Amino acid sequence: MNKQKIKSKDLDLSLLEGNFEKKELNQLLGQWIAQQINQCKIDRWAAWERNHQIDTTAFDLQIEKLREQRAIIESYLSSIEPTGNHKIAAQINVQLKA
Repeated sequence: MNKQKIKSKDLDLSLLEGNFEKKELNQLLGQWIAQQINQCKIDRWAAWERNHQIDTTAFDLQIEKLREQRAIIESYLSSIEPTGNHKIAAQINVQLKA
């Protein structure tokens, strides 16, 4: 098995890059936000299962923030041309604490 040592504690990944039609962008971004909302709901439920007295405000605020982001995305997508290629690029930077 080939194990590589990571010398830096930072990791930059390109998650997605390409050109998409408006319909594809809508589907891609909609599914991405929906998945994040669903995961947050699962995490909230799991925390509640462990402790029925837990304050779920942080989870609820995160879900609301994601819903607001979804509304911004939907508004943006409604303003662009339905045909033609629209470029999207998504990166993530992971910084590990020492």
